[in-house]
Amino acid sequence: MAKRPSSSSKSSGSASQPASNMKPWLRQTLIHLGILLGFYVITVAYFSPLVFENKVVNQSDILHYKGMAKETQDFRAETGEEALWVSTLFSGMPAFQTSIKHFGDLMWDVNKFLWFGLPRPPPLLVPLLTSYFFIISEVGHTSKANAIAYMAPVLASIILTYQGRILLGASLTALFTALEVNANHFQITYYLIIVIGLFAIAYFISAIQNKQLPDFFKASAVLIVAGLLGVGPNLG
Repeated sequence: MAKRPSSSSKSSGSASQPASNMKPWLRQTLIHLGILLGFYVITVAYFSPLVFENKVVNQSDILHYKGMAKETQDFRAETGEEALWVSTLFSGMPAFQTSIKHFGDLMWDVNKFLWFGLPRPPPLLVPLLTSYFFIISEVGHTSKANAIAYMAPVLASIILTYQGRILLGASLTALFTALEVNANHFQITYYLIIVIGLFAIAYFISAIQNKQLPDFFKASAVLIVAGLLGVGPNLG
């Protein structure tokens, strides 16, 4: 007669490891937030003289900018109004590339929030994460670094839209387009437009091959509207 298996051996053979009650999306969110926090701590530690001792990087382009912006800043201080033309720079040029305050443009407030309250250039290290950041920051190309930082989020939002996440992708495209244009470095934005065009061509060819042209045109139309909405806050 066969021996009846003990309850301990039965439980050991059938019991499984206790599963976590944490939902996968929450786990992934916490992991990503932890990584961002780690980069934030490293950034603050690396730039500790700037953050805690109020020191600044000797950036040549920032010094040049202060000279270019002095006329419009003096005019603002004397009259309380914004000058739209700089007469002392070259043979005269529009002031929107030097120093104009556009009241009502909330994108700067969004920028400050994404910078974690740190002065530039430290907060740009987190979205860029490349050695090139240190090169352009040392000479003061902060607006260029800011524009480069938003290139990847714009492209990721466009990809998300073409993958069928229309509402989320379009909303993020409008947001990051607004931040990209707000960075006020049109050379980088021009390069981004070229890359977006190449992405659109690739998705168009893929749509032809997979017979998904209606989906492609729908996503493209939504992205055009999102792009216009993103430009809107910067019309000033």
